[in-house]
Amino acid sequence: MPYNPASPCRYALCPRMAIKGSGYCEIHQKNIKIEKVRPVAGSSTRPSAAKRGYGWSWQKLRDWYIKQNPLCEMCRAAGMVYPAAVVHHKKRLKDNLDLRLYIENLQSLCVDCHAKVTAEEKKADRNIMPG
Repeated sequence: MPYNPASPCRYALCPRMAIKGSGYCEIHQKNIKIEKVRPVAGSSTRPSAAKRGYGWSWQKLRDWYIKQNPLCEMCRAAGMVYPAAVVHHKKRLKDNLDLRLYIENLQSLCVDCHAKVTAEEKKADRNIMPG
C-alpha cells in the first residue's frame, strides 16, 4: 500500500495538519462547514451575469461601444475629460430588458459617474417602495 503523507491545512496561514480527505485541520473543518451553511454578510443569491442579460453578446457590444466612446460621456458634458470604464444602460434593464443591446440606450461612464448614477437609481427605488 502506498504511503499517503498528511498535508497542511488549506486554511490561510494555518500551521496544523489536515484531516485525511478533507484538506482542513479539525478547527478549520468546522469553520468551513459553518461558512458554507451561513452566507457571508452582504452576499446574496444573485443570478449569474449571463442570466441577468450580460452574456457573450453583451460583452461583445460593450467592448465595441467603449472603443467607440472611450471617454466618460457625463464628464464630457460637464467639460471634463476622463476615461470611461463602464458601459451603462440609460434605461435600466430591470424595467426594459428588450433595450439590452440597443446602442441608443448605452453610455460610457467613468467609475465615479457610474457610482453616482447607480446610487441615484437605488435612491429612487427606495423612494418608490412602500414602507
